[in-house]
Amino acid sequence: MSFRYSYTGVLYAKISGHDEDGNPVESETETSFKCDYQPTVNSVKISTSGTEIPISYKLYVSKYSAPTFAVGDKVKANNKDGVIVEVYPTALNIELWVK
Repeated sequence: MSFRYSYTGVLYAKISGHDEDGNPVESETETSFKCDYQPTVNSVKISTSGTEIPISYKLYVSKYSAPTFAVGDKVKANNKDGVIVEVYPTALNIELWVK
């Protein structure tokens, strides 16, 4: 029995566009994805541009069935909301560091 990617995460992405009158409109979409959830990194801090950012959890997502992730995207996994601060593509998956 395999427990790989046994959690369901949600990516909240903003979509920008224009309405029929040409006015700018933003909406948010929800995309579900399967992932591994690692909460044991909650004492880790990363430094980007000289600012330390505490990490709440990491997610591992199959690179073959994943939506497109970007720094700043909102995500939710295991009932914990967060914001992606780093995206690391690896040989096997995509690693998301979430604050």
